[in-house]
Amino acid sequence: MKKLYVLILFTLFSAGLHAQATYNGTGYTITYFQSNYSSIDYSQNISAPNCGYQSSDWTNDKVIKVGPGNITVNLQTATNYISFDYGAMDNAETITFVSVNGGGTASFSSLTSGTTGCITLSNSNLLSSTRTGANGKVEIRSTLPFTQIVFTAAGLYQVLKVNNFTTSAPTNTSPTITALDNQTTSGTIPTEGQDFTVADAETAVDSLVVTASSSNTTLIPNANITLSTRKLKRVVVVTAASGQKGTATITLTVTDAQGANSTTTFTVTITDPTCSPFKITDFQLNGNATAASSIITLTPAQGNRFGGLWNKKKIYLDQDFDISSKVFLGNNDGGADGMAFVLQNQSISAGSAGGGVGYAGITPSFAVEFDTFYNGGSDPVTGQDHIALVKNGEALSLAAHSEFANPYYTEMEDGRFHNVRFVWTASTKNFQVYYEGIKRFDVTVDLKASIFNNADFVYWGFAAATGGLNNLHQVDIGEYCYVPQATITPTAGTENATAALTFCSGADVVLEASYSASYKWYKDNVLLSNTSQTYTATETGSYKVETVSNIGAITSFSDAVAVKVNAGPSFSYAAASYTFIRNNAITNLSPSLATGSTPVTS
Repeated sequence: MKKLYVLILFTLFSAGLHAQATYNGTGYTITYFQSNYSSIDYSQNISAPNCGYQSSDWTNDKVIKVGPGNITVNLQTATNYISFDYGAMDNAETITFVSVNGGGTASFSSLTSGTTGCITLSNSNLLSSTRTGANGKVEIRSTLPFTQIVFTAAGLYQVLKVNNFTTSAPTNTSPTITALDNQTTSGTIPTEGQDFTVADAETAVDSLVVTASSSNTTLIPNANITLSTRKLKRVVVVTAASGQKGTATITLTVTDAQGANSTTTFTVTITDPTCSPFKITDFQLNGNATAASSIITLTPAQGNRFGGLWNKKKIYLDQDFDISSKVFLGNNDGGADGMAFVLQNQSISAGSAGGGVGYAGITPSFAVEFDTFYNGGSDPVTGQDHIALVKNGEALSLAAHSEFANPYYTEMEDGRFHNVRFVWTASTKNFQVYYEGIKRFDVTVDLKASIFNNADFVYWGFAAATGGLNNLHQVDIGEYCYVPQATITPTAGTENATAALTFCSGADVVLEASYSASYKWYKDNVLLSNTSQTYTATETGSYKVETVSNIGAITSFSDAVAVKVNAGPSFSYAAASYTFIRNNAITNLSPSLATGSTPVTS
């Protein structure tokens, strides 16, 4: 046995390897070292020679004997990284990476995949012998420097040849992630899914890990950021927590197999679902009013003109509202007549021309009047433009201009837009008017009880008028925040492409409620089982919907929508065939039916 060991040492020495052997009573502890691998010290207990030791093509390789049990490889210099090529193992078993010292978090990975060289790499830390092919490569990384690596082998020992050992980590480029657009949504409506792509030079795309976080987890919890895959792209969808509004920054981080990462950010703004920017479809324009973007011209600079602008969604007076806009009252100081912000429950066609500033005679109503022409006997203070609070269309009553508060006087025909804001606090019955950012009116008035005879909902809008004199009157509506009355919009149904509310039996109409958090549908004041945003009406009846708002859990009822379903026509037949004319189209039918009458749908 000792002679065999000497022969092995001689063979290795003659091949250019230097060896030092120490007898330990049961075998020899042999240290192999070589000048071009001086940074590693392989001190192993070799208890028996084996095939690879005599192979002449191993003359420039290092040899590690592992097993049975653990074996420690000592490094002369601490490092955070090593990689090496490996060759054939002696026995058809496995070598497993165990750990490194130094206290860091270590990772073991293959730099090649599948069967590589003499060893097959699994998805764990295993090197499995196959004894065929070229060498493979592995690497070990640690977050802290280490000087020892522990391997283990079960059963028989393994002899593993190692070459191309290095402690120089390869350059790892950070992964990339595409930019995303900022998004805005309302309430708990999810954002539209945004596609993005990730890529990396060293790590396969499917192995890149993407995580998401929110800068405001009260508004958008991290759990409400959904990541998925659509075809070859990743997708992100964001949903706000219930009852929240504001803006959060969403950060997406992509991390590669080596721990390098990159980020991209985008903002998600959650608006109060009771607030809306100007949308022309929300309004009814009357008289001479015309629209250009958000600027509505109520009257041109021409005599005897009237313009009205009314929001189709009524305000709920039991809840607060906050409406902001800009008003333009012309550039002719000798012009007329002015405009008014008006609450009224008459109709969306209300208003009149002349000195009544467009709202005279609308009853009941509550107006903020911007009057630019003095009418003797009905307007306060000769020769001054004024703002006043006036009820029930009493634009020509001098006393009505000071019933709630004294008018505010200021020059308004100066060719500029002026910022105005109207704020109602229902709980305190408080109404405020801001002009150019300064609160000019702050009054207590029970609008619902004393003005509108306890009506829950009212229209709001602007009206303007000219008479013998004129001016250009315009309004630029910014944002309106309030709980609107629930509305029902008829949409096309079966055999009812025009969404008619009167149709024949067998057809239907789809009733769609305005967006809200929840829905209850009623037919003839009887609660139905449907709780979705739409209801398909197939029977005659009076339909309405009850909604609950996203913020504040405010309940609102729509006006009733009447649906009428007529019985279908009938005809008699006695022949084997007949001609049926439907929607001006002739259809030849040959039914095998008995003579008689039968109902026909249409």
